[in-house]
Amino acid sequence: RRRRAAGAPGPRAAGRPRRARGAPVRTLSPSHGRAAAPLLGPSDPPPFRVHRPHGTSRFVLVGDHAGQAVPSALSSLGLPQSELDRHIGWDIGVAGLAEALATRLDAIAIAQTYSRLVIDCNRPLAAPDAIPSESDGTPIPGNQGISEDDRRARVDAIFAPYHQRIAQELDRRDHADPILISLH
Repeated sequence: RRRRAAGAPGPRAAGRPRRARGAPVRTLSPSHGRAAAPLLGPSDPPPFRVHRPHGTSRFVLVGDHAGQAVPSALSSLGLPQSELDRHIGWDIGVAGLAEALATRLDAIAIAQTYSRLVIDCNRPLAAPDAIPSESDGTPIPGNQGISEDDRRARVDAIFAPYHQRIAQELDRRDHADPILISLH
């Protein structure tokens, strides 16, 4: 029995190599056929953090909005830090809650690192607010009129690896009938 988080991509394409953790993600521009600049650079954090990867309980804790990082290539999306610190940027306190619950329950916790304003990992990719141009009345300049290549770079660098890690963990624990808990 397979479970996948809502909006999560399917299994990794056969023959597609796995990216080493922390390695830059390169996208291919379909219109030009050349490598685009990587979205995540060496100073950017990985797309997710795993707490208690060997936790033995049935619980799999996930934090789709646990982080507030913005890839340096996106220049803070044109927002001051004070806007990213608001609830529009992340679920305040979820990362700490995920760590504490993981410890208390002996459970794995997978926490997404990037701001929901970069890409919302709790939305289907086709949803208009997956990469919002405005949030709670605040315009997001770095999301205004982004190209399909830029959208794909965010999916490839952040959304897909996060959901792939969740699917991997659910598959690994399938014999134990895992319980997925999304923290918000």
